[in-house]
Amino acid sequence: MKYVFIILIAFFFSSCMDNQPIQSVLEDINFKPKISINNVEIKSISLKNIILKSNISITNLFPLDIYIKDAMVNIYYQDKIINSYKIKGQNLLKARSKNDINLDSDIKINDLVKMIDNYTKLDSLPFKLEVITDIILPNFDKQNLMEYSLREKFDINIPTFNPKITMKGINFSLSNIKVIFNLKNQTSAKIHLSNINYLLNLNGIEFNGIATAITQQDNSIDIVLDKLQNSLNLKDSKNISLILNLKAKIDDFPYNIPININKTF
Repeated sequence: MKYVFIILIAFFFSSCMDNQPIQSVLEDINFKPKISINNVEIKSISLKNIILKSNISITNLFPLDIYIKDAMVNIYYQDKIINSYKIKGQNLLKARSKNDINLDSDIKINDLVKMIDNYTKLDSLPFKLEVITDIILPNFDKQNLMEYSLREKFDINIPTFNPKITMKGINFSLSNIKVIFNLKNQTSAKIHLSNINYLLNLNGIEFNGIATAITQQDNSIDIVLDKLQNSLNLKDSKNISLILNLKAKIDDFPYNIPININKTF
């Protein structure tokens, strides 16, 4: 039965291709593949970039398996492309099924600061994420229906975040060490930190644990690493590096955003 159906499709294509473009033919027989961007969220923010995670669905209405050839992702700010990259490779789309694909997109914070004059005065930025995919269609009756493009856009507001982190102080006692770092967002968006996991390296000796956050009057945040066990090798500190993995609530953004900070002092 499946082969009879394919022959009928082939006959239909061969009778239509001389007079109709591919898209029109697909729409006439309700086989037009469909793409939708279901969700875009912030996967993480660091001192260097913002990574967006998007979930995309592509529906294959053909009774046969088809392939995605490539996927192009464009990120727009005020109708200007600020980043564009191609994801190469083929993904199989099963016959008469809906297929989910996850894509990560990268926005460089330095690029935003350079491009947007009043970046530090804004609470959020409106972006568009565009996904373009090339679909490899089956050949019918030697008609060359090789490629068909799908295009979809998604709007997302991203809170502005341009953090500056400094070492505020370090105190050595006989048995413990207390280190205070200060994080200040250099934009107008207010932040609240939680789940602050740290890895601190002092002169080659590592400490890890959960830090305490204390909000200051200037809306900066002190990150306190307390009761670190001292040793004879740590009478002073010349080589200091810090890795922070934490969650941040930025203004009224609807969920906590993972933030990763890696800095040497």
